[in-house]
Amino acid sequence: MRFFYLDRPIDEREEKKFGKVNNHSQLSYAGSNFQDLILKSLNANLKFKKIFSIEELDKSEHAIIWSSNIIFQDLKFQKLYLRKLQAVSFEFFAGDKDSFIFKGRTKDLNKFLADYPVSLSQSSTIHCPLEKHLFQVKEFIDYQYLLSLAPQSRTFNDVYIRHDWVQKKSSNIQKIKGEYSFLVNIPSSLKEYFPSVKNFYHEKAIAGYEVEFIDGLDLGVRYLNQSIDIKLFQKISAILKMYFHKAKLIQPYKKIKQDPHTFIIEKNLIRFEMTKKLPYFDLLNTFVKHHTIFHDYDDLSSTLNNNLIKNQKKINKAGLIFSHGDLCFSNMILSDNDFKLSLIDPRGGEEAFLSPYYDFAKLSHSVLGGYDFIVSNKAQIVFDDSMQARIELGFDPVTYLPAFNLLAEEFNLEIQLIRLVEASLFLSMIPLHMENSKRVIMMGLRSSEIMKDFLES
Repeated sequence: MRFFYLDRPIDEREEKKFGKVNNHSQLSYAGSNFQDLILKSLNANLKFKKIFSIEELDKSEHAIIWSSNIIFQDLKFQKLYLRKLQAVSFEFFAGDKDSFIFKGRTKDLNKFLADYPVSLSQSSTIHCPLEKHLFQVKEFIDYQYLLSLAPQSRTFNDVYIRHDWVQKKSSNIQKIKGEYSFLVNIPSSLKEYFPSVKNFYHEKAIAGYEVEFIDGLDLGVRYLNQSIDIKLFQKISAILKMYFHKAKLIQPYKKIKQDPHTFIIEKNLIRFEMTKKLPYFDLLNTFVKHHTIFHDYDDLSSTLNNNLIKNQKKINKAGLIFSHGDLCFSNMILSDNDFKLSLIDPRGGEEAFLSPYYDFAKLSHSVLGGYDFIVSNKAQIVFDDSMQARIELGFDPVTYLPAFNLLAEEFNLEIQLIRLVEASLFLSMIPLHMENSKRVIMMGLRSSEIMKDFLES
C-alpha cells in the first residue's frame, strides 16, 4: 500500500516565527524532523511518497494519506498506530479538513473533503478523533507546546507538564540530586536566569522534582530552523554578557579541589578511554586515519590534550566563574513575550565553579560548531578529491564569529583557546552518543576540523 505524505505549508501569518522553514515536514523534533520521524516508523509494506496537494493523487487508488502537520509525541506509539491503521478494513478519517489522516480510496477523500463538515455525519467513511499521542501543529504555539513535552536532555526518563510545572523523573538519582541542589541554591543575583524548582523526591530507584515551565522555544530549535539571525544573536549576546558579568562576581563557598585546567584535562582522559571501549571505536579510528589530517584517534586526542596542557597558564589565569556547566543552545529558552533568556538543565553536581573557557566553549559548540545540527541529523559528511572529510551544515556559522568574538573579548578570552576547548567537547561527548555510529563519526570529525584550524592559526 502506498503512503502519501501530504506536506502542508506553514501559514504565512506564522511563518516568520518558525524561521526559514516553509513546510511542516522540515520542523525539527526529537533529534530529527517531522518527515524523517514518519519515515522511520513505516514498515516495508508502506511505500512512501511526498505530495503537496491531493490533486496529485490517482483517484482510483486505495492508500493512506497523512498530513505533515500531524506528528506523534513518541515514535513507538507512531509505529503502533500505523500498524493498526494498516489493519483497518474500512475507510477511515481522523482530524479535520486542514490536518488529517485518511485510509481508503482517494476519490472518496476528495468527496469527503468537498462536503466537509457535513460528511462527518453523512459519509460512509468512519470519522475518528485523533489519538491522544497525536499532535496537530497548526500554529506556532502548538509547536512550542510539543517541544516542551520532548526535552532533548538524556538525563530524564519521564517528563510531563502539570499546572505550569514540568515534572522530571530519572533513575539517575545522583544526577537529579545534583541538578536540584544546583537550582535550589542559585545565588540571588542570578535567579532571574534560572527556573524555579520545588518538590524533590526520592522513591526507591527513581528521583525527581518539579521545575517551572518556561514558555518559549529553546535556542537549539530556533538555530536549527535558522531563525536566529545576526541581529537576534547580538541581542542574545547582550543578555549573556550581563549574565557572565554577574556569574564572574560569585565567589566559591568552599575551596575548589582542582584548578580549572585540570577539570578539563581529567574529563577528557576519562572520556577518551571510554571511547576506546565503544563498539564503533574501530570505525571511528579508521575514519580519522583515512579522512582527516591525523594519523588515528590517539593522534587526534593526544594532540588536543597536549595543546590544552601547553595553554594551562592561560586557562587558569582566566580564573573561575559560577558555571551552568552545559551552556549550549538547547539549554537556553527565549521567551517571545518579554525577551527573557532562561537557562535550563544545568550540569549540577559539585562543579558549580569552572573556567569561563568551559562555558564559552559550550556556547561555541552550538554557535560555531554546529552541535545541534549534528545531533539532529541535519549535518552531512562530504569529501574532497583527496578523500579528506568535512562537516557540511547547510550554512556558514562563521557569520556569527564577529559577534561571538566581541562577547569573548569582553572577558579577555582568546577565541582560539575557546575553540580548542570546544574541540575537546566534541571528542569527549562521543561516549554519550554511542548508539549512533554516524553521530560518533561526525563528533570525531568536527573535533578534527577545529583542531586543524587551531594548529594552522
